[in-house]
Amino acid sequence: MAIIVAVITIAAVVMSVLVDRGILSFPGTTTAHAAGAPAAGSSSAPATDSDSSKKTARRASHASTSATDAASAPQASDASGAKSSRPRAPKPVTGHDVAWIGDSVSAGGTTPVLKKKLPGLVVDAQIGRSSRVLASEIQGLESQGLLGNVLVVELGANGVALDSDIDAALDALGPNRQLILVTPHGGADNARTTKVYMDAAERLPQQIQIADWNAESSRVKDFAPDGIHIGGQGAGVLVDTVAPKIAEAKARLK
Repeated sequence: MAIIVAVITIAAVVMSVLVDRGILSFPGTTTAHAAGAPAAGSSSAPATDSDSSKKTARRASHASTSATDAASAPQASDASGAKSSRPRAPKPVTGHDVAWIGDSVSAGGTTPVLKKKLPGLVVDAQIGRSSRVLASEIQGLESQGLLGNVLVVELGANGVALDSDIDAALDALGPNRQLILVTPHGGADNARTTKVYMDAAERLPQQIQIADWNAESSRVKDFAPDGIHIGGQGAGVLVDTVAPKIAEAKARLK
């Protein structure tokens, strides 16, 4: 009897193992492996429709996140760290390599303003100076090594400039330097002097520029009673009038 029970027990264990491994099945009995499952020993089960849906949803979510990250990413920066779309500020104009010859308008309290706003500027301004001595003043600066490659001329309050004055100045200056002529304001002969300047600039447009102080003087609020001499605010307007011409002259020299 004991032998029979043992045989039955062993048979039941063997059948159970065969059923678990899918080797043996009975009609109506659900096995541990669904139809179409891989054979025993396969490393993984095939993806079901549910698994595919989950993967699709994950891919969609990842794509959405990537698009959002790209949209919110900072703009590309250049080597200085500034955004590439931002225009760079222009460099300030200095007075390095620039000499300024003037009369009483540029003398007195105007000179410190010129030097402050145009660092490095050489200023030679004298009361009563006229265009007759312009060529000799140029030669004097050159002999001292102070002439530079850009010359600003602010004269005209003490008599009209002549064509011969400008021609002599150009001879002293030479063909490789830049000349900026500042139109006078308030003098009796300013219109005639301006005409001489304009004619010279028309003849040598690549060497001579006109800084129209007469036109810009309408911005000055601190003229002296004579309508010619200026205070600190007027000196600032004078610099603002000439500075762009200095920048252009330096660009031409490059």
